[in-house]
Amino acid sequence: MGRLKIFDRRVPLAPDDVYVPGLYGVVLHSVWLASTAVVYAVIRNDCNVSPVLLDFLVILICTLSIQVPLDALIMFLSMSGTVARKGPRRYVVPLSTCPVLFLFGNLRLNVMVSMSRTVLETISAC
Repeated sequence: MGRLKIFDRRVPLAPDDVYVPGLYGVVLHSVWLASTAVVYAVIRNDCNVSPVLLDFLVILICTLSIQVPLDALIMFLSMSGTVARKGPRRYVVPLSTCPVLFLFGNLRLNVMVSMSRTVLETISAC
């Protein structure tokens, strides 16, 4: 198999080597999603919790809900196909760049929500 080309850089991995990191991603993101959902369920009705924290947890739950199926899809596509039939594996490269884009979007959303909450609390405090 040829090497992966992600962000115009060649990576010393072939598309059929990505199923192990995909499996780790599915397991770790699933555990992270479940623990975040439990924390959100426990603290959402507490009056002493900052609304910024609740917004952060909601954004994190949404992001992880997207990343778990994406990791599963990357793992499935990297296991399908053969050396002679590369059809399904050609989609591994675009799908491998999506988690990075989701992380940047997650960071942007968290900064925007925390800044807007801080501005609203400052205005209402006056």
